[in-house]
Amino acid sequence: MSRLLKQVLLGCAFVFALTAKVMADPLSDAHRAFDAGDYAKAATLYLPLAKKGNAVAQFKLGVVYSQGLVVLQDYQEALQWYLMAANQGYVPAQVKLGDMYAQGQGVPQDYKRAVRWFQFAAEQDDAMAELRLGEMYAQGYGVLQDYKKAVQWYRQAADQGNASAQYKLGQAYTDGQGVTPDGETAHMWFNLAAGNATDAATREKYIAQRDLVAKQLSAQQLSASLQEARAEAKTKAEIEQAAETEKMKAAQAAQLEALRVATVNAEQAETKAEYATIVAKAAEEEFRNKTKRSSLAKEAAKERAARLQAKLKAKEEKEARIKARKVAEEKAKAQAEEKAKAKAIATIKAKAAKQNAKPSGKTKKTKAGRAHDAGAVERLTMDQAASAPVEVKTMVKLDQAVSSPAVVSPKSEPPAPVDVTPRPKLNQAASAPVEAKTMVKLDQAASSPAVVSPKIEPPAPVDVAPKPKLNQAVSAPVEIAAKVKLEQAAPDAVTKAEAPKPAGEVPAKTSP
Repeated sequence: MSRLLKQVLLGCAFVFALTAKVMADPLSDAHRAFDAGDYAKAATLYLPLAKKGNAVAQFKLGVVYSQGLVVLQDYQEALQWYLMAANQGYVPAQVKLGDMYAQGQGVPQDYKRAVRWFQFAAEQDDAMAELRLGEMYAQGYGVLQDYKKAVQWYRQAADQGNASAQYKLGQAYTDGQGVTPDGETAHMWFNLAAGNATDAATREKYIAQRDLVAKQLSAQQLSASLQEARAEAKTKAEIEQAAETEKMKAAQAAQLEALRVATVNAEQAETKAEYATIVAKAAEEEFRNKTKRSSLAKEAAKERAARLQAKLKAKEEKEARIKARKVAEEKAKAQAEEKAKAKAIATIKAKAAKQNAKPSGKTKKTKAGRAHDAGAVERLTMDQAASAPVEVKTMVKLDQAVSSPAVVSPKSEPPAPVDVTPRPKLNQAASAPVEAKTMVKLDQAASSPAVVSPKIEPPAPVDVAPKPKLNQAVSAPVEIAAKVKLEQAAPDAVTKAEAPKPAGEVPAKTSP
């Protein structure tokens, strides 16, 4: 029930819309003004429509100019507007163009062009164009004179109720032009023409012609003519009624079709609206889900970033602690090495001072020897920084080599002078402390007197030239203190060999 009510309401709305559209149509307003005799207003309303290509408005403007309803009569201007409308297939404009060419209004008289425009209109079953063609054939204007063709065109127009065509047919049957003379048929057509006349003068003319023909007919012929006329009129009325009925049915069918189309369109619109609503809801839901997923993804990304940052921070803290520990260990190591080095230097200096404070009775060191001792101490101080601990076994061998007496012959040449130039200090950061036991043994070896035998050849001079430094990264540590003591032992022997002896004194012979 609700669906039917909806359809009825939609139909009423559609009809109302059509009515409102018609009422608001500028062309309808122009027609009403033209019918009311307000030609100026009608022309004002027709003009913009005609410029837009409306054939009806163009035809009406042609009528205004051809009849001089608003301005002075202007057939040429009217011809232009008729021509524009006729080229669009508007039948009344085509008939008007035929009339203007037939009468020479605004153009030179040209029956052939007139016939052509009449034929264009007659092809669309226009009664006026068919009447004009009958007249052209009857008079032989633009075509060969042919009464039979004229009667054919008259009959087609008369069948459509054209009073002029019916009158022309009555004349043809009266005069016998194109047909056999027949008073009854002529009376019938005159009678029909009088009934379809549009004005009183024309009707009186048709009645007078009908009565003239009736005088020539007998009562029986007249009765038959009237019956034929009534039958023809009845047939015409039935035809007109049937046409009107068909027109009403077509209008109703058009309304029903419009209602159906409106209903379908409304249903489609409703369906589209529902679909749009569903799509909008789905889009909204998708947007919410997308926003939620985006929020969750952002939170997860923040958590991952926080964890990663915490890991990086922990790693940095760990590296910082390791670095601090390494720095502390290196600092402690450096301090320990400094302390050990200082302690070793102090020990060496103390022992050197002690040796210098208690000189041996048997040997006296010369100024050069003391200088050599001081240089040896200084070199020992410098070289101990780069030396590594020496094995005890090596120390013993070095002590034995130093403690063996060097025998120098009186006739031998003195050894080469010893280079007492201070040697450059080595890298103190890599040095290790020298063991005290090794230092004591080296001191004892250096302090023991060297016994010189007069019969023994002097030993080969000791090479005290500076030794090249070895690669500390891969070389074994070298005991520099032993070399120093060896150097100290050699000058002492030379010093004793060079010392002057008293006259008559024989050098004492010492046991090895």
